[in-house]
Amino acid sequence: MTIFPADVAVAFERGTVDGGYTGWPFVNAFKLYESAPNVSVLGLSNSTWQYVSISDVAWAKLNDEQKAIMLEAGDLAMDYNASLMEDYQAAFFANVEQAGGSVYYLTPDEQAVFLEASKVLWEEVATYSGPNGVKLMETLQALPW
Repeated sequence: MTIFPADVAVAFERGTVDGGYTGWPFVNAFKLYESAPNVSVLGLSNSTWQYVSISDVAWAKLNDEQKAIMLEAGDLAMDYNASLMEDYQAAFFANVEQAGGSVYYLTPDEQAVFLEASKVLWEEVATYSGPNGVKLMETLQALPW
């Protein structure tokens, strides 16, 4: 079920939910490790911060030189964000442990089981995502985990 961000910590504290699935920046920002101290790192994506986006409409308005500049700027921004992310993620893990929590890293075998179990979700979402949504999903699935 989907829970509004401001309600997640209270839902953990009251026992309304036992666990959740979200990115570690969200867990860190809302200090969810205080009410749900056992954090599992799935290792299924390289980051939640390393992407720069532009709409198809805006992209189509650019000439080739502008597109090249945007691609170069995007690469620079992604590299910069990757370095920021490493420091921020290390601080998050330290926060979890300092609060008395634990961090568990899924093994490759566990990751494979998780991915297999989630295939049905990808298939369900694809049924109503439309052609661009399916193309996005295929792109995301092709990223290195």
